[in-house]
Amino acid sequence: HMEDTSAAVVKILEAGTIGGTYHISPRESSSILNLVQKIGEKLNISDQDLFTVSEDRIGKDKAYLLDSEYLTETLGWECHVSLDEGLDRCIVWVQENLSSLSMANDKYVHKI
Repeated sequence: HMEDTSAAVVKILEAGTIGGTYHISPRESSSILNLVQKIGEKLNISDQDLFTVSEDRIGKDKAYLLDSEYLTETLGWECHVSLDEGLDRCIVWVQENLSSLSMANDKYVHKI
């Protein structure tokens, strides 16, 4: 969640080691499929209406996992917002800001 990420960045800036590597991640991990299914459940959308399962791409990584243990041990950072709470907050924010979001440019432009 952004609050947890922001708190971690502040701790790193204030007390981290210059050139140090800090991973910011929750203790719980989730697959993309599980994440999409959780969002669907919260929005009462069935899996069949939400996504189509396809074959894995060649060379696909099994998982992308980060371990924030070093950040926790050295700087005392902890994740406070659970995945479920973060999704709930995000859904509420999108619902509250949907009119502004729908007016935003949806074309991605990669800048170098």
